[in-house]
Amino acid sequence: MRKETVSMKNEIRTVVYDDILKIEAYHFAGIVQPFPNHFHEHYVIGFVEKGERTLSCKNIEYRIGAGAILLFHPEDNYACVQSDGKYLQMPRQKEIEKACDFIRRHYPEPIRLEQICHYAGLSKSTLLRAFIRLKGITPYRYLETIRINEAKALLMACPKKLKTADYRQELTFVLAGLCGICLYYLLENIALTFTLASNVGVIISIAPFFTAILAHFFIHSEEKLRLRFFLGFLVAMTGIFLISFNGAKLQLNPMGDLLAVAAALVWAFYSILTRKISSFGYPVILATRRTFFYGILFMIPALGFFHFKPDFSRFANATSLFNILYLGLGASALCFVIWNYAVKELGAIKTSVYIYMVPVITVLTSVVILKEPLTLLAGIGTVLTLIGLFLSEHKNNSEKFPT
Repeated sequence: MRKETVSMKNEIRTVVYDDILKIEAYHFAGIVQPFPNHFHEHYVIGFVEKGERTLSCKNIEYRIGAGAILLFHPEDNYACVQSDGKYLQMPRQKEIEKACDFIRRHYPEPIRLEQICHYAGLSKSTLLRAFIRLKGITPYRYLETIRINEAKALLMACPKKLKTADYRQELTFVLAGLCGICLYYLLENIALTFTLASNVGVIISIAPFFTAILAHFFIHSEEKLRLRFFLGFLVAMTGIFLISFNGAKLQLNPMGDLLAVAAALVWAFYSILTRKISSFGYPVILATRRTFFYGILFMIPALGFFHFKPDFSRFANATSLFNILYLGLGASALCFVIWNYAVKELGAIKTSVYIYMVPVITVLTSVVILKEPLTLLAGIGTVLTLIGLFLSEHKNNSEKFPT
């Protein structure tokens, strides 16, 4: 919970924010000047302790005093102003709502008044008069309010810079970025140039085995390895083998296969480091952002070994741009945040065994989206993989684990 108090002459303004409940609370005392017309994109609840004011909400005036409880809906325009006893009319509501819709959809862009008028079908003078009468504020103030609210939402997602406690914690982030972001992707993609994709898919799936072994030696809070984990590993790997080599020939390529093994091993190290980072107590998004920062730093020198040439013209292609956004935001940023959160809640071993599900999801997706037939081997492999996952995750009630 954060609290800030500002005093100016006879005025006292206190703001309290609760990080858990996501609630902002304001307490104003000694305020005499009127509040300008404004609105919020969330519900606002108010209570008048003492004094008397004139409230204008959606251009209807109310006299409020001590004990009054106020509830404002999102985008309800309101202000505390002097009352002149007159109520404003609300003409051209349909056109003004169209103008507001245009502003909301294009607020990140430079917007001219002519664009709003064209979209609403009104002249400048008519739009301005009707907008102020209906919303109580000008289109410009409406636009600025939306931009401020969106900026606040972004700041809420990542409210501050991550400051580690000491150099050991920072070194953990460095190693996590090196293993999970840089080395894993480099080794996996290089392996694909030397061996078959099916080989890489199977070999990468042994990452949970490496994770379990490393966790046994480096993380004492993890569960003790038992026979059912190794049995589940063998059953799941059998299923993954059937799925990956369904209708294909097994062909060993030592260089590529060894690189894939190395990729699985560094991912296991990343899972262990992520578990360690989760014990620091930092927000998952900020921790993932710091890990990505170091991973990108380690990737930059590697560009020189792959004859990288910047070509920004490819971003002009909508398909390429969409693929990059999907890989960057969906398959990378979002997946890493979810993975790190899962490691924090479940532990490195339990989270890693869900890697067994990757080939299963691939088969199901190909059947549903690509309309590919489900072969007998793929079906058997899917069932075996799910059984292996159940065996690896299942816990007998009689078993006790160290805390």
